[in-house]
Amino acid sequence: MAGKTDVLLDTSVLINFARIGRIGLLAAHPAYAFFVTDHVRGEVRKHYVRQREAVEAAIAEGAVTELRADRAEELEDFGRLMALKTLGAGECSAIAVAKRRSMTLAIDDKQARRRAKSFSSGIALLSTEALVISLIQERILSVEAADEMKQDWERNHRFKLGFGSFSEKL
Repeated sequence: MAGKTDVLLDTSVLINFARIGRIGLLAAHPAYAFFVTDHVRGEVRKHYVRQREAVEAAIAEGAVTELRADRAEELEDFGRLMALKTLGAGECSAIAVAKRRSMTLAIDDKQARRRAKSFSSGIALLSTEALVISLIQERILSVEAADEMKQDWERNHRFKLGFGSFSEKL
């Protein structure tokens, strides 16, 4: 999309927003256009039954666009990453596609973030935390609403952020 930075979502970040019913925040972001690989979508379909409908709706509505990891160089990188047997298919495809298409990668898993940086030192990374902060800075989300999301993640979804309030991060 013109004027927006293309951000490729890994399963972890996508599911964090889906779990709390807030994928719509991604569509509202004025600075980013969001994408997922076919492998990430496949992981959602297979492992995240409760969030599947929300993710499918987001793709159908154009809030998130699916990309096929099918270019020769992407498949080569995907194969190299899968051969390491340390990451899942979604993470491997997201890293390969983000590298080859010069996209920002939104991923939370620490091991996957390290692997992405070692595989492509110039890759730009975001996280769920960084996306929420940017939504606050863009005035799409209040600090109070962001803190409610954080509490929901921590209480109900085993996703913890190492601070008390998003106000500490601004």
